[in-house]
Amino acid sequence: MPYIDVNGVELYVEIEGEGPPLLLIHGNGGNVSQMRKDREWLSRSFKTIAYDCRGHGRSEKPASYTLQDHIDDALALLDELGVGIAGVIGVSGGSYIAQGLAAAEPDRVTKLVLVVPRSHGAKSATQLFWERHAAETAGFSEAERMKFFMERVFSPAFVRRTDPRTLMELVRPEPALTPEETAAANRALERLDLRPALGRITAPTLVISVRLDGLNPQELGRETASLIPNAQFVEMPNSGHAPSFEEPEAFAELVGRFLKS
Repeated sequence: MPYIDVNGVELYVEIEGEGPPLLLIHGNGGNVSQMRKDREWLSRSFKTIAYDCRGHGRSEKPASYTLQDHIDDALALLDELGVGIAGVIGVSGGSYIAQGLAAAEPDRVTKLVLVVPRSHGAKSATQLFWERHAAETAGFSEAERMKFFMERVFSPAFVRRTDPRTLMELVRPEPALTPEETAAANRALERLDLRPALGRITAPTLVISVRLDGLNPQELGRETASLIPNAQFVEMPNSGHAPSFEEPEAFAELVGRFLKS
């Protein structure tokens, strides 16, 4: 550790705390750094297991992989760590992996938290965002594109009060992916459709969507919750795509209460 060989790929893993195991899965293009804020409080009650998914962060980056590879990796990582059952939190793209894991091995998931999820889409949420706004952003510099993105993905209040460097770390955390690595990560999410499998999930599930999300709007989260037998849906009204950063106290209260119930 911190590297574990899983399915022939080295994954970077961080483990903190004592208690029931809790697997944390970051979003597409992200890495474990985006989960550290939540691990500060989660690790007081749980043994948190956070890792960089294949193709991300400090983990090995194959030229091509699939969502099924991500799901298989998550299950194999638990096996390698000797974890039979665990709670699972998946954020954005990580929620797709979490859904797939909980559907594939229902008995291994004690509690499931899906943050700003969707369960289907032709392309990654980021790709779809840029396609929707292609005409508006034509000719923009990279800095202008990032400003445009942040103002539509996060809540206006969060953008106003947050240092631009911190916002950039949320969007492109270090070590940043190359364009080729980003393309591979996006390809893994093409033709996403988890809907037929969601009825197999048996874990109590909390689905959190937000009102001001320019990537995975709340109606997609509500749809996901409707397809999971034992799911509750909550909308956080003042957040964009990063509720644990935008409304940290409310997010911690909501998730903490669910996990301990």
